[in-house]
Amino acid sequence: MDDDIFGFSPCLQMVQKENAAVLFYYIPRIDPFKDYRQKGASASDRLQELIQECFVYIPKTVDERIQTESGFFIREGTTYIAVIPFSPQAEWKESERKDFLRIGIPGEFTGFAIEMGDKNEYETFEQFKAHFSRKQLDLSRLKTDRFVRYTSSRGHVLTIRHTGFGTGLPESTIKGQQIDWVDYPTIQSPYVSANDYVLDVNDGLSGFAVDWRKDYPSYSYYRIENGKKKMFSKILVENDKVKEWSVNE
Repeated sequence: MDDDIFGFSPCLQMVQKENAAVLFYYIPRIDPFKDYRQKGASASDRLQELIQECFVYIPKTVDERIQTESGFFIREGTTYIAVIPFSPQAEWKESERKDFLRIGIPGEFTGFAIEMGDKNEYETFEQFKAHFSRKQLDLSRLKTDRFVRYTSSRGHVLTIRHTGFGTGLPESTIKGQQIDWVDYPTIQSPYVSANDYVLDVNDGLSGFAVDWRKDYPSYSYYRIENGKKKMFSKILVENDKVKEWSVNE
């Protein structure tokens, strides 16, 4: 679906916490968007009769890849990845992308849990693999309610119910807390955040923010002193004119 008109698969909904995510695909036999066309846009490259399988692409050049009863594990240097598929029929497959192999995970209701780790958290790749079991993935309500529950290696409990093809947003909880998608930040981390039309980026010493909450964006620049942001410059539009002010050092 690289050239899909949506830019992503409309069959996919997901939930994520720290290093763990659950990606849930509901793939009906017939494409629910087969007649959808955006004005001036090309048609989707999906077939009307969908292939009920999702794929995870892995470069052939990774240092190590292995399949166990628990799932699929990949190592590149001291970075580790675990892929726990919904389906026990998941398997390695060749890919038309010559530099990649892929994990094929079949099913109408399909997907996988994925986690990342490194040597700082797990001393060895073997220790990382030992933290995973298919028991972490509760699929007992997968077909009846389109619901999945996953407990990450760090103990975070993630749940997701695929809501179909309305809003495209799942019903999800993290550690029992219902996610409110209206107020949910697009990005949230110590160095980059995006929430309520404000993007904030910093490197721990200085940063900037772009605020789109008015008709024109404003730009603020700051330094971080004693854990607090101290603004020294701002650019904005007032009365259709660009204004800039700064604080003298």
